[in-house]
Amino acid sequence: MRALNVLLAAIVTASISLSPVISDSSASAQGNYRGGGSRQGRVMDRLNLTPEQKQRMQTIHKETQEQMKPLRQEMRQAQQERKSLLQNNNASTQQLQGNFDKIQGIKNRIAQIQFNRMTKMRDVLTPEQRSQMEKMMQERRGNRGGQRQGKPQGGWQNQGGNMEINGDS
Repeated sequence: MRALNVLLAAIVTASISLSPVISDSSASAQGNYRGGGSRQGRVMDRLNLTPEQKQRMQTIHKETQEQMKPLRQEMRQAQQERKSLLQNNNASTQQLQGNFDKIQGIKNRIAQIQFNRMTKMRDVLTPEQRSQMEKMMQERRGNRGGQRQGKPQGGWQNQGGNMEINGDS
C-alpha cells in the first residue's frame, strides 16, 4: 500500500512538473520532442514515451488546463475577498467562515481534477515507465533535501506578540 501511495505521489508531482513539456503541441504531438535541455524534457526523454503516449499526455494536459482555468480565476477572486475581509474590521466571523469554506471547496475541486489527471496519466504509462517515474521522483525528492525545513507549515504563529496565521495564501 505504501508503494502505491509513493507511486501515486510521484505521478502527481510528475504531472504537475511535466505540464510545460506536455503542452508543447507541435513537437510532442508528432513524437518529435527534442527535450531542449529542460528538466521536463529530460524526464520525458528518460521515460522514452511513444508518439501515441505523448499525444495522450498532451490531450490529458489540455483537458485539465481547460478545467483548471475557471477554478484558478475563482480562487484568485476568493483570495482577494479574503484579503478584503481580513482588512475590514467590521467583517463578521460568519463572513470569514463563509469565505474560508469557499476557498476550501475550490481547493477540493482542484485536488480532484489533479487526482483525475494523475490517474489518467498513470494509465498512459507502462509498468516499466511507472517504475522509472517513481525512481526519478524519489531522486528528485532526495535532491531537494528538506527544502521546507524551518518554514511554518500552517496554523497560528506568534510573531513578536502578534498572532498571525501561516499557511496557503
